[in-house]
Amino acid sequence: MRFDPAKAAEVGKQRPAIILQSPVMLKAGVPTVLVCPLTSQLRHPLEIIRVAIPPRDKLKRFSYAMVEHVRSISVQRIVTNKLAQISKVEHNQLKEKLLIVMGFEPF
Repeated sequence: MRFDPAKAAEVGKQRPAIILQSPVMLKAGVPTVLVCPLTSQLRHPLEIIRVAIPPRDKLKRFSYAMVEHVRSISVQRIVTNKLAQISKVEHNQLKEKLLIVMGFEPF
């Protein structure tokens, strides 16, 4: 995904991301997609809201889902094909962290 141009504390540059949007929405032709960008950096104290994604398939580096940076982007920003599939455990961790970030679950 291309996240440039970034403003202030927004995440920028081209980087992998997890597509969070329902396949139904994607097939319906919605021109935007909800994504969670990945980083190879783990910064304290953000580890409580990051999800570890080990390398696999075409994802070559150990990465962390930056749940605090979830956003909607234009599908035109997608620049590569699928790199990897997250596991069921990672999916559940991502859902848990999203609920925390959105204020729906207590720490």
